[in-house]
Amino acid sequence: MEKFEFASQPYVQELRRQLEDALKDSDLAGLEFTMSEEYTNAPGHLCGPDSGSIGFHFKISGGCVEVEACPRDDADVSIIADYQSVLPFVRLEQGRDPVQDQATQDAAAQLMRQGKLVVKGDMAARPAVVQQAHLHNRMAIRTL
Repeated sequence: MEKFEFASQPYVQELRRQLEDALKDSDLAGLEFTMSEEYTNAPGHLCGPDSGSIGFHFKISGGCVEVEACPRDDADVSIIADYQSVLPFVRLEQGRDPVQDQATQDAAAQLMRQGKLVVKGDMAARPAVVQQAHLHNRMAIRTL
């Protein structure tokens, strides 16, 4: 299985493929949802010389799925995090090991207290088809 550097252009392309595959049999009619992720202090080769951050978003609207390699300010759910701080966690599958899941939740809470992870919006309010897509796990096994 091919693996991709987190948040790189090839990663975002694979994210698009995985999301489209996960949702291909879903009824998206009437569904409007946008999720954005932005990673600060990203490696320079990923974000370029004029920016210290990189990100992506996906939008479900009008029955279509859009994925772009840029964060959005108007997303229903936004994650803003320090790249290096969350890198170990983006590689871990969720829901497989309760002890690991708890450790990940504890680490996320610590990062939030430190201001290195900010979640805007309600993750629990994500549409069921988005939650059932298990996008995090689909990408975790494909992330370097």
